[in-house]
Amino acid sequence: MNVLMLLDHPFISDNRVEKEAVSLTKAGHHVTVLAEVEDDLEKNEQRNEFSIIRIFTGEYKKYFKQKYIKEVSKSILQLEFDVLHCHDYHMLQIGSYIKSVRPEKILIYDSHEYLRGWKIYKGSQSLLNRVKGYLVWKKEILNEKRAAKKADFIVTVTKPIANLLKKNFQLKEAPLVVHNFIDTTSNDKYDKNYLRNTFNIPNDKLIVAHIGNIYLELNKIDFFIKSICSSESIALVFIGNSKKFLNLKQHYKNNSSVYFHDYLNQPENIKTLSSSDVGIVKIDINDLSHLNGLTNRYVEYTIAGLAVVSNRQKGIMVLNENIQNVVFYEHDKDIPKAIDKVLEQKNELLTNAKNNAHLLSWKTEAEKLINLYKTLEKLKNE
Repeated sequence: MNVLMLLDHPFISDNRVEKEAVSLTKAGHHVTVLAEVEDDLEKNEQRNEFSIIRIFTGEYKKYFKQKYIKEVSKSILQLEFDVLHCHDYHMLQIGSYIKSVRPEKILIYDSHEYLRGWKIYKGSQSLLNRVKGYLVWKKEILNEKRAAKKADFIVTVTKPIANLLKKNFQLKEAPLVVHNFIDTTSNDKYDKNYLRNTFNIPNDKLIVAHIGNIYLELNKIDFFIKSICSSESIALVFIGNSKKFLNLKQHYKNNSSVYFHDYLNQPENIKTLSSSDVGIVKIDINDLSHLNGLTNRYVEYTIAGLAVVSNRQKGIMVLNENIQNVVFYEHDKDIPKAIDKVLEQKNELLTNAKNNAHLLSWKTEAEKLINLYKTLEKLKNE
Protein backbone atom coordinates (compact mmCIF):
# COMPACT_ATOMS: atom_id res chain seq x y z
CA MET A 1 0.00 0.00 0.00
CA ASN A 2 0.97 3.64 -0.38
CA VAL A 3 1.50 5.11 3.07
CA LEU A 4 1.82 8.78 3.96
CA MET A 5 3.30 9.38 7.40
CA LEU A 6 2.63 12.90 8.74
CA LEU A 7 5.24 14.28 11.13
CA ASP A 8 5.34 17.47 13.22
CA HIS A 9 9.06 18.25 12.89
CA PRO A 10 11.68 18.35 10.08
CA PHE A 11 12.69 14.69 10.60
CA ILE A 12 16.38 15.23 11.19
CA SER A 13 16.07 12.24 13.48
CA ASP A 14 13.19 10.35 15.08
CA ASN A 15 13.96 6.77 16.05
CA ARG A 16 10.34 5.64 16.28
CA VAL A 17 9.22 7.10 12.95
CA GLU A 18 12.34 5.85 11.17
CA LYS A 19 11.94 2.31 12.54
CA GLU A 20 8.26 2.23 11.55
CA ALA A 21 8.99 3.55 8.05
CA VAL A 22 11.83 1.08 7.49
CA SER A 23 9.80 -1.87 8.81
CA LEU A 24 6.81 -1.07 6.61
CA THR A 25 9.07 -0.55 3.59
CA LYS A 26 10.70 -3.95 4.15
CA ALA A 27 7.20 -5.43 4.39
CA GLY A 28 6.49 -4.22 0.85
CA HIS A 29 4.70 -0.90 1.44
CA HIS A 30 5.63 2.36 -0.25
CA VAL A 31 6.25 4.91 2.53
CA THR A 32 6.56 8.67 2.21
CA VAL A 33 7.09 10.84 5.29
CA LEU A 34 5.60 14.34 5.12
CA ALA A 35 7.59 16.50 7.53
CA GLU A 36 8.10 20.13 8.51
CA VAL A 37 10.05 22.56 6.34
CA GLU A 38 13.55 23.47 7.56
CA ASP A 39 15.57 26.17 5.78
CA ASP A 40 18.86 24.24 5.62
CA LEU A 41 17.28 20.89 4.68
CA GLU A 42 16.26 19.67 1.22
CA LYS A 43 12.55 19.64 0.50
CA ASN A 44 12.83 16.13 -0.95
CA GLU A 45 15.06 13.44 0.54
CA GLN A 46 15.50 9.72 0.06
CA ARG A 47 16.44 7.77 3.22
CA ASN A 48 16.61 4.03 3.86
CA GLU A 49 14.41 3.27 0.84
CA PHE A 50 11.59 5.59 1.91
CA SER A 51 10.95 9.17 0.83
CA ILE A 52 10.73 12.41 2.81
CA ILE A 53 8.88 15.49 1.58
CA ARG A 54 9.15 18.57 3.81
CA ILE A 55 5.84 20.29 3.28
CA PHE A 56 4.50 21.67 6.59
CA THR A 57 5.16 25.14 7.97
CA GLY A 58 4.72 26.11 11.61
CA GLU A 59 1.19 27.34 10.86
CA TYR A 60 -0.25 24.02 12.04
CA LYS A 61 0.82 24.86 15.62
CA LYS A 62 -1.11 28.13 15.81
CA TYR A 63 -4.31 28.61 17.80
CA PHE A 64 -6.30 29.48 14.66
CA LYS A 65 -5.07 26.97 12.08
CA GLN A 66 -8.12 25.65 10.25
CA LYS A 67 -7.40 27.73 7.12
CA TYR A 68 -3.85 26.35 6.98
CA ILE A 69 -5.08 22.78 7.52
CA LYS A 70 -7.39 23.11 4.52
CA GLU A 71 -4.63 24.64 2.36
CA VAL A 72 -1.97 22.03 3.13
CA SER A 73 -4.55 19.24 2.77
CA LYS A 74 -5.11 20.28 -0.86
CA SER A 75 -1.43 19.57 -1.55
CA ILE A 76 -1.55 16.24 0.28
CA LEU A 77 -4.67 15.17 -1.62
CA GLN A 78 -2.71 15.49 -4.86
CA LEU A 79 -0.43 12.65 -3.73
CA GLU A 80 -1.20 8.98 -4.20
CA PHE A 81 -1.94 7.23 -0.91
CA ASP A 82 -4.05 4.57 0.76
CA VAL A 83 -3.14 5.25 4.39
CA LEU A 84 -2.54 8.43 6.40
CA HIS A 85 -0.37 7.51 9.39
CA CYS A 86 -0.39 10.59 11.64
CA HIS A 87 2.28 10.91 14.32
CA ASP A 88 0.98 12.87 17.31
CA TYR A 89 -1.94 15.22 17.75
CA HIS A 90 -1.04 18.12 15.42
CA MET A 91 -0.83 15.80 12.43
CA LEU A 92 -3.99 13.95 13.48
CA GLN A 93 -5.95 17.15 12.96
CA ILE A 94 -4.68 17.39 9.38
CA GLY A 95 -5.38 13.70 8.80
CA SER A 96 -8.87 14.04 10.24
CA TYR A 97 -9.73 16.84 7.82
CA ILE A 98 -8.47 14.80 4.85
CA LYS A 99 -10.50 11.83 6.08
CA SER A 100 -13.62 14.01 6.04
CA VAL A 101 -12.91 14.87 2.39
CA ARG A 102 -11.84 11.36 1.35
CA PRO A 103 -13.57 8.94 3.76
CA GLU A 104 -12.34 5.87 1.85
CA LYS A 105 -8.75 6.62 2.92
CA ILE A 106 -7.49 4.83 6.06
CA LEU A 107 -6.52 7.07 9.00
CA ILE A 108 -4.13 5.92 11.74
CA TYR A 109 -3.35 8.00 14.82
CA ASP A 110 0.07 7.16 16.30
CA SER A 111 0.10 8.84 19.72
CA HIS A 112 3.64 9.15 21.11
CA GLU A 113 2.63 11.18 24.19
CA TYR A 114 -0.30 11.44 26.56
CA LEU A 115 -1.47 14.95 25.65
CA ARG A 116 -3.82 15.35 28.63
CA GLY A 117 -0.92 14.79 31.00
CA TRP A 118 1.58 16.95 29.10
CA LYS A 119 1.04 20.30 30.88
CA ILE A 120 4.05 22.09 29.39
CA TYR A 121 2.51 25.51 30.06
CA LYS A 122 3.34 25.08 33.75
CA GLY A 123 7.04 25.66 33.03
CA SER A 124 6.53 29.30 32.03
CA GLN A 125 7.67 31.99 34.47
CA SER A 126 4.98 34.39 33.28
CA LEU A 127 1.46 34.10 34.71
CA LEU A 128 0.02 35.49 31.46
CA ASN A 129 1.89 32.89 29.40
CA ARG A 130 0.74 30.13 31.73
CA VAL A 131 -2.89 31.24 31.28
CA LYS A 132 -2.46 31.41 27.50
CA GLY A 133 -0.71 28.05 27.50
CA TYR A 134 -3.48 26.49 29.57
CA LEU A 135 -6.13 27.69 27.10
CA VAL A 136 -4.14 26.38 24.12
CA TRP A 137 -3.62 23.03 25.90
CA LYS A 138 -7.35 22.67 26.63
CA LYS A 139 -8.21 23.45 23.02
CA GLU A 140 -5.66 20.93 21.71
CA ILE A 141 -7.15 18.25 23.99
CA LEU A 142 -10.61 18.96 22.54
CA ASN A 143 -9.19 18.99 18.98
CA GLU A 144 -7.46 15.65 19.57
CA LYS A 145 -10.63 14.02 20.90
CA ARG A 146 -12.72 15.26 17.96
CA ALA A 147 -10.12 14.24 15.38
CA ALA A 148 -9.58 10.80 16.97
CA LYS A 149 -13.23 9.95 16.26
CA LYS A 150 -12.34 9.80 12.56
CA ALA A 151 -9.34 7.51 13.08
CA ASP A 152 -9.77 3.94 11.84
CA PHE A 153 -7.01 2.70 14.12
CA ILE A 154 -5.05 4.17 17.02
CA VAL A 155 -1.52 3.16 17.98
CA THR A 156 0.40 4.25 21.07
CA VAL A 157 3.59 3.57 23.02
CA THR A 158 2.60 1.98 26.35
CA LYS A 159 -0.24 -0.06 27.84
CA PRO A 160 -1.04 2.63 30.49
CA ILE A 161 -1.44 5.30 27.79
CA ALA A 162 -3.52 2.88 25.69
CA ASN A 163 -5.91 2.40 28.62
CA LEU A 164 -6.20 6.16 29.16
CA LEU A 165 -6.91 6.80 25.47
CA LYS A 166 -9.56 4.08 25.46
CA LYS A 167 -11.31 5.84 28.35
CA ASN A 168 -10.85 9.42 27.06
CA PHE A 169 -11.91 8.64 23.48
CA GLN A 170 -14.63 6.15 24.59
CA LEU A 171 -13.19 3.38 22.42
CA LYS A 172 -14.54 -0.17 22.34
CA GLU A 173 -11.00 -1.54 22.47
CA ALA A 174 -7.72 -0.13 23.72
CA PRO A 175 -5.30 1.14 21.03
CA LEU A 176 -2.58 -1.13 19.70
CA VAL A 177 0.61 -0.80 21.76
CA VAL A 178 3.81 -0.60 19.69
CA HIS A 179 6.63 0.07 22.15
CA ASN A 180 9.54 2.22 21.06
CA PHE A 181 12.08 -0.56 21.55
CA ILE A 182 15.48 -0.55 19.89
CA ASP A 183 17.47 -2.65 17.43
CA THR A 184 20.82 -3.72 18.80
CA THR A 185 23.24 -6.61 18.89
CA SER A 186 24.07 -8.87 21.83
CA ASN A 187 26.13 -7.33 24.63
CA ASP A 188 28.24 -10.49 25.09
CA LYS A 189 31.22 -9.09 23.15
CA TYR A 190 31.36 -5.78 25.02
CA ASP A 191 34.28 -4.74 27.22
CA LYS A 192 32.86 -4.99 30.74
CA ASN A 193 35.75 -2.94 32.15
CA TYR A 194 35.50 -0.02 29.74
CA LEU A 195 34.24 2.58 32.24
CA ARG A 196 36.54 1.36 35.01
CA ASN A 197 39.56 1.64 32.72
CA THR A 198 38.47 4.97 31.22
CA PHE A 199 37.98 6.70 34.59
CA ASN A 200 40.25 4.54 36.78
CA ILE A 201 37.31 3.46 38.92
CA PRO A 202 38.38 0.90 41.55
CA ASN A 203 37.06 -2.64 41.20
CA ASP A 204 35.35 -2.49 44.59
CA LYS A 205 33.10 0.41 43.54
CA LEU A 206 29.60 -0.16 42.14
CA ILE A 207 29.15 1.81 38.90
CA VAL A 208 25.75 3.49 38.60
CA ALA A 209 25.01 4.99 35.17
CA HIS A 210 22.54 7.66 34.08
CA ILE A 211 22.03 8.25 30.36
CA GLY A 212 20.31 11.20 28.65
CA ASN A 213 18.90 14.48 29.88
CA ILE A 214 18.01 15.27 33.49
CA TYR A 215 14.85 17.33 33.74
CA LEU A 216 15.62 18.86 37.14
CA GLU A 217 16.87 22.18 38.52
CA LEU A 218 20.48 22.19 39.73
CA ASN A 219 19.59 22.12 43.44
CA LYS A 220 17.37 19.05 42.89
CA ILE A 221 20.10 17.42 40.81
CA ASP A 222 22.49 17.99 43.74
CA PHE A 223 20.14 16.12 46.06
CA PHE A 224 19.66 13.38 43.47
CA ILE A 225 23.43 12.91 43.10
CA LYS A 226 24.03 12.97 46.86
CA SER A 227 21.30 10.34 47.29
CA ILE A 228 23.08 8.04 44.83
CA CYS A 229 26.61 8.72 46.09
CA SER A 230 25.72 8.44 49.79
CA SER A 231 28.29 5.65 50.04
CA GLU A 232 31.97 5.85 49.07
CA SER A 233 31.53 2.46 47.40
CA ILE A 234 29.51 4.01 44.53
CA ALA A 235 30.70 5.75 41.36
CA LEU A 236 28.11 7.67 39.31
CA VAL A 237 28.63 8.06 35.54
CA PHE A 238 26.51 10.50 33.54
CA ILE A 239 26.28 9.87 29.78
CA GLY A 240 25.01 12.90 27.88
CA ASN A 241 25.71 15.89 25.67
CA SER A 242 23.13 18.56 26.57
CA LYS A 243 23.96 22.04 27.86
CA LYS A 244 22.85 20.97 31.35
CA PHE A 245 25.17 17.96 31.09
CA LEU A 246 28.12 20.24 30.31
CA ASN A 247 27.20 22.55 33.21
CA LEU A 248 27.06 19.54 35.55
CA LYS A 249 30.43 18.37 34.27
CA GLN A 250 31.95 21.72 35.23
CA HIS A 251 30.12 21.83 38.57
CA TYR A 252 31.36 18.38 39.62
CA LYS A 253 34.84 18.48 38.06
CA ASN A 254 36.51 18.01 41.48
CA ASN A 255 34.18 15.27 42.72
CA SER A 256 35.93 11.89 42.80
CA SER A 257 32.66 9.91 42.71
CA VAL A 258 30.96 11.55 39.71
CA TYR A 259 32.13 11.07 36.12
CA PHE A 260 30.96 12.25 32.70
CA HIS A 261 31.03 10.42 29.38
CA ASP A 262 29.95 11.73 25.96
CA TYR A 263 26.63 10.58 24.52
CA LEU A 264 27.32 8.74 21.26
CA ASN A 265 25.03 6.77 18.94
CA GLN A 266 22.69 4.21 20.46
CA PRO A 267 24.79 1.05 19.84
CA GLU A 268 27.88 2.76 21.28
CA ASN A 269 25.89 4.03 24.25
CA ILE A 270 24.72 0.50 25.03
CA LYS A 271 28.28 -0.75 24.76
CA THR A 272 29.32 1.93 27.29
CA LEU A 273 26.39 1.14 29.60
CA SER A 274 27.21 -2.56 29.61
CA SER A 275 30.41 -1.79 31.52
CA SER A 276 28.42 -0.36 34.46
CA ASP A 277 26.48 -2.31 37.07
CA VAL A 278 23.25 -0.38 37.60
CA GLY A 279 21.17 2.01 35.51
CA ILE A 280 19.29 4.78 37.33
CA VAL A 281 15.92 6.18 36.19
CA LYS A 282 14.49 9.45 37.48
CA ILE A 283 11.33 10.75 35.82
CA ASP A 284 8.80 13.36 36.91
CA ILE A 285 5.93 11.18 38.13
CA ASN A 286 3.84 14.30 38.80
CA ASP A 287 3.65 14.72 35.02
CA LEU A 288 0.96 12.29 33.84
CA SER A 289 2.54 12.04 30.39
CA HIS A 290 5.85 10.91 31.92
CA LEU A 291 4.16 8.78 34.58
CA ASN A 292 2.26 6.72 32.00
CA GLY A 293 5.04 6.64 29.43
CA LEU A 294 8.20 4.57 29.07
CA THR A 295 11.62 6.18 29.16
CA ASN A 296 14.03 4.86 26.51
CA ARG A 297 16.79 4.68 29.10
CA TYR A 298 15.10 1.71 30.80
CA VAL A 299 15.17 -0.15 27.49
CA GLU A 300 18.83 0.77 26.94
CA TYR A 301 19.82 -0.32 30.45
CA THR A 302 18.09 -3.67 30.06
CA ILE A 303 19.54 -4.34 26.60
CA ALA A 304 22.94 -3.57 28.16
CA GLY A 305 22.27 -6.26 30.77
CA LEU A 306 21.97 -4.00 33.82
CA ALA A 307 20.01 -4.03 37.04
CA VAL A 308 17.85 -0.88 37.23
CA VAL A 309 16.88 1.45 40.06
CA SER A 310 13.81 3.48 39.12
CA ASN A 311 10.92 5.49 40.47
CA ARG A 312 7.52 4.12 39.54
CA GLN A 313 6.95 4.93 35.90
CA LYS A 314 3.98 2.83 34.84
CA GLY A 315 5.46 1.76 31.51
CA ILE A 316 8.49 0.32 33.32
CA MET A 317 6.31 -1.36 35.94
CA VAL A 318 4.33 -3.19 33.24
CA LEU A 319 7.45 -4.46 31.45
CA ASN A 320 9.20 -5.39 34.68
CA GLU A 321 6.44 -7.90 35.45
CA ASN A 322 8.19 -10.14 32.90
CA ILE A 323 11.77 -8.89 32.95
CA GLN A 324 12.29 -8.58 36.74
CA ASN A 325 15.47 -6.47 36.75
CA VAL A 326 14.17 -3.35 38.58
CA VAL A 327 14.22 -2.20 42.18
CA PHE A 328 11.75 0.67 42.60
CA TYR A 329 12.03 3.67 44.93
CA GLU A 330 9.37 6.17 46.01
CA HIS A 331 11.45 9.31 46.71
CA ASP A 332 15.03 10.37 46.04
CA LYS A 333 15.87 9.86 49.73
CA ASP A 334 15.01 6.17 49.24
CA ILE A 335 17.62 5.66 46.49
CA PRO A 336 20.38 4.41 48.89
CA LYS A 337 18.05 1.68 50.19
CA ALA A 338 17.14 0.71 46.63
CA ILE A 339 20.83 0.45 45.71
CA ASP A 340 21.45 -1.67 48.81
CA LYS A 341 18.65 -3.96 47.65
CA VAL A 342 20.31 -4.20 44.23
CA LEU A 343 23.53 -5.30 45.92
CA GLU A 344 21.63 -8.00 47.79
CA GLN A 345 19.92 -9.26 44.61
CA LYS A 346 22.60 -8.28 42.08
CA ASN A 347 23.22 -11.71 40.52
CA GLU A 348 19.50 -12.43 40.16
CA LEU A 349 18.72 -9.01 38.66
CA LEU A 350 21.62 -9.19 36.18
CA THR A 351 20.63 -12.72 35.14
CA ASN A 352 17.03 -11.59 34.60
CA ALA A 353 18.18 -8.65 32.46
CA LYS A 354 20.39 -10.87 30.33
CA ASN A 355 17.81 -13.63 29.91
CA ASN A 356 14.83 -11.35 29.24
CA ALA A 357 16.32 -8.47 27.24
CA HIS A 358 15.00 -10.12 24.06
CA LEU A 359 11.50 -9.12 25.21
CA LEU A 360 12.45 -5.51 24.38
CA SER A 361 13.17 -6.26 20.72
CA TRP A 362 11.93 -3.89 18.02
CA LYS A 363 11.44 -6.97 15.81
CA THR A 364 8.48 -8.00 17.99
CA GLU A 365 6.97 -4.51 17.89
CA ALA A 366 7.50 -4.23 14.13
CA GLU A 367 5.52 -7.45 13.66
CA LYS A 368 2.56 -5.87 15.48
CA LEU A 369 2.66 -2.89 13.11
CA ILE A 370 3.07 -5.06 10.01
CA ASN A 371 0.14 -7.24 11.09
CA LEU A 372 -1.99 -4.12 11.49
CA TYR A 373 -1.14 -3.14 7.93
CA LYS A 374 -2.02 -6.64 6.72
CA THR A 375 -5.44 -6.10 8.26
CA LEU A 376 -5.70 -2.71 6.52
CA GLU A 377 -4.80 -4.27 3.20
CA LYS A 378 -7.58 -6.85 3.58
CA LEU A 379 -10.06 -4.07 4.38
CA LYS A 380 -8.91 -2.11 1.35
CA ASN A 381 -9.38 -5.10 -0.95
CA GLU A 382 -12.84 -6.07 0.33
